[in-house]
Amino acid sequence: MASHDASLAETFRRAQREYRDIEDTVLAASDPTFQTQVQTCIQDMERCRHMVNQLHLFSVDETIDEVGTNNLKYLLIDSYLGQLIPKIVQAERRPLLQRAQECHERFYGLCQDYGILTKEDLVYYETVKSKTALNPARNREEHIARYKRQKQMEAQMRELEELMTANLEAKSASAGLGGDDDDDDITREHALLLLRLRLQASLQSLRALHDEMELLARHEQERAALGTKDDRRPSGSSEAVTDSSTQLDMEAARARLANQSGPLLSSDGRINRPFVITDKREEMRKGVFRPGWNLPTMSVDEYLEIEQQRGNIISGGGKEPEKKETEYDGDAEAQDRETMKQRDWDDFKDNNPRGWGNMANKG
Repeated sequence: MASHDASLAETFRRAQREYRDIEDTVLAASDPTFQTQVQTCIQDMERCRHMVNQLHLFSVDETIDEVGTNNLKYLLIDSYLGQLIPKIVQAERRPLLQRAQECHERFYGLCQDYGILTKEDLVYYETVKSKTALNPARNREEHIARYKRQKQMEAQMRELEELMTANLEAKSASAGLGGDDDDDDITREHALLLLRLRLQASLQSLRALHDEMELLARHEQERAALGTKDDRRPSGSSEAVTDSSTQLDMEAARARLANQSGPLLSSDGRINRPFVITDKREEMRKGVFRPGWNLPTMSVDEYLEIEQQRGNIISGGGKEPEKKETEYDGDAEAQDRETMKQRDWDDFKDNNPRGWGNMANKG
């Protein structure tokens, strides 16, 4: 069994590293490399869950205090799987959502059996399961409260991680003498806090999964109202015809949804038609942060280019005017006389300012 434990610990550490890489990646969800990483991490997590079941690490008859500190992290396997499975890209979306929902439900059941849930978590879970639509004010307050609790737990996690790092460095400096009980308490507190933090993420994911499944069901109803592709496809039609028919169905459904009018929300708080959240906000922002006059809609170069295309600007076609010859061309003495004349006139203007002799009408 010791070899199984070592193999389980090693596999789980590798799966956690793969999960962190997936969360921090910059790759697109449809990228083949990203999909390979997701599939590999899911396989490792499922392998860990299989080994946990073989070793019988958890029992419904025990409490959380009876679970070993090193085994607490294995309770997170279903939570990780619930987050990973929806990242798979495939044609059929509903089976993925159902698998992810089952993983989150198992993780929630474990947390409930070991008494990790709080009263707020129970209320939120019942709201999600009953598909009760809260009024916007209460829904906003619930989101704010859960966000504050999550941020508080994340701050505690950072403090515990810093304390664990400091204790590890001190233990290395003292050649591993003393402090084992304190380290175990800190490690256990960190594991329990991580469980509560992952529980918050799982509950939010459950709500998102329910909403997505409702959208899929509504989309299927729209397609059924327009007619299935099998009813309209003639015998012997090619795959290209099927693809084009499907595309036309989707475009028609989008157009039908976009042209819907009426209230945005129903009486029970459900969304009736698509909408854009940022459109009105951006319009209001542009209306506030702008001057009180009309701004130009194009630059001068753009205006001249448009006028030239319209034929309102005449360019070229004429002779350049001939250079006018002056009477001093080639006569240096005449140029000197003209220069001296200009200088005398400048001196006269300096000595006799404009209006200097108009003493009678002064003022």
